[in-house]
Amino acid sequence: MDINVIKTLQEISQNEPVKFKAFRDRLVEYCIEEKAVLDLFRVLKGLELELNDCLTGRVPVDVERAIIIKVLKTTRTELDIIRCKMKYPEMIYFTAAKKPLSVGKWTDDKVQLVELIYAIHNTKSVNNGNVTLKALQEGLEYIFQVKLGNISDKLREINERKGDKVRYLVILKKNLNNVLYQIK
Repeated sequence: MDINVIKTLQEISQNEPVKFKAFRDRLVEYCIEEKAVLDLFRVLKGLELELNDCLTGRVPVDVERAIIIKVLKTTRTELDIIRCKMKYPEMIYFTAAKKPLSVGKWTDDKVQLVELIYAIHNTKSVNNGNVTLKALQEGLEYIFQVKLGNISDKLREINERKGDKVRYLVILKKNLNNVLYQIK
């Protein structure tokens, strides 16, 4: 994708809401379809630098500052996604499928999600156990739109419980059994 920054900004400024949406959609589609992640990163990083030059006045452009900022924010968002794809290459397939990665916000106690993370990690259910606890945590934080912080602290909290230490897993088992009994 070859982007002439000044021309693009001028086009967007002529009919800002419609042209910006078209630009954003085109950029996002390009980022989804392009499999050469490093090349994509180079293109977007170049775009970001040129937009910064326009914003700071190093490159004069007769366009409202707000438009430059919108295009810059869109570019930075796509750069963040590319960085994530480089860190977690398996995410490329999620975005290519155009399915949302987040299924909703985790609304239960965070410690219960921590129980689940440790259980999944220790049963080696993801990538045959070739996943770090941190990567699993970050993946589930993203999917459930929650920040867990230091999960080893929450593991200590679980371990200090009186009685059954894995309460959430017991609840999950009970609820699944209820569903299975209803099927009969």
